[in-house]
Amino acid sequence: MLSEVCKERLEYLASLKGHVGQAVTMCRVELSDISTELLSLREQLAELKKQEPIGQVIFGSYGSDGIREASIVCLHDQADWDNFQDGTLLYLEAKPAED
Repeated sequence: MLSEVCKERLEYLASLKGHVGQAVTMCRVELSDISTELLSLREQLAELKKQEPIGQVIFGSYGSDGIREASIVCLHDQADWDNFQDGTLLYLEAKPAED
């Protein structure tokens, strides 16, 4: 799904229909910006894929209510389930991209 900014950029480029020279120049700039953003996102994804998992979901059988039972196993050696309250949400923060 296109972000609102991306959608606005594309609409602006489409509005340059009668101005070929300006449209070509703007398309080059946009293509350069999009390529830079894509490379950055690929680098961030590669960093995420290098990280070790901190937990694993283990599915069990279906209960009498038709809902599948599941448990989460902590894989991180520094974590202890006694440190968490019931219902604690677990997040894994990605390393920020270098500018």
